[in-house]
Amino acid sequence: MIVKGVRTKSKINEDEIRLWDEYAKTRTNEVKERIVRRYFYLVRYVAEKYLERLPKSVQLDDLISSGLYGLLVSIEKFDITKGFKFESYSVKRIHGSILDDLRNIDWLPRATRQKTNRLAHTYEALEKKLGRAPSDQEIAKELKISLKELAELYYDYNAATLYSFQNFNNPDDEEVGIVQFEDKKVKEPFAFVLNKDLKEWINNHISTKERHIILMYYTENMTFKEIAKVLNITESRVSQLHARILLKLKTLAKKEKLT
Repeated sequence: MIVKGVRTKSKINEDEIRLWDEYAKTRTNEVKERIVRRYFYLVRYVAEKYLERLPKSVQLDDLISSGLYGLLVSIEKFDITKGFKFESYSVKRIHGSILDDLRNIDWLPRATRQKTNRLAHTYEALEKKLGRAPSDQEIAKELKISLKELAELYYDYNAATLYSFQNFNNPDDEEVGIVQFEDKKVKEPFAFVLNKDLKEWINNHISTKERHIILMYYTENMTFKEIAKVLNITESRVSQLHARILLKLKTLAKKEKLT
């Protein structure tokens, strides 16, 4: 079973039940610390996933500290008798805790945001002019930058379009169903499909390889590094392809007047 990118056992084992029962009865810090140690890997996993999409000025330890707060809140509110997996329950709150802190800091410089906006406008203009998705060479030429600089710009674009999957209809539901755009300063290219079948729309507009990347990243919540291993390409290439997919979908959505 894959829950929010974290592979877990399909059933709650007896050790977990005993641990949560003990905490429910005692509510002691000692038992709470044991729970934190048991599930700390969730915080690190989520933090590392965000780190690959953020500027290098953001430190992993800071993201972990933010995520740890979400884990602690989850422990306080979790009720094992409802039948939910703690991993599913807590990961949503770990995501939210990290994002709340990111919103409170200037994690994307204005100059970087201007560059990524220019990239998006250039992609859209070239796509309209050529009648197809522009190549990296064509984009770099139009922007008057090298392919290496374009690869770095793709990385920044990924940072500027930060997403998480959450189900806002029922936050305790294990199912992940709604895409939320986390950076309100950048228009959400997927906003128009919140109440539509995202998978079907994607299938009709992107290639099989692109579809695999989107599903692995957003449905299975895999990191770029994990996707790179599956596709047998470099992590940098996955970052570039991901950015191009977002640019492509945003352009198509605007053309079809869905945004």
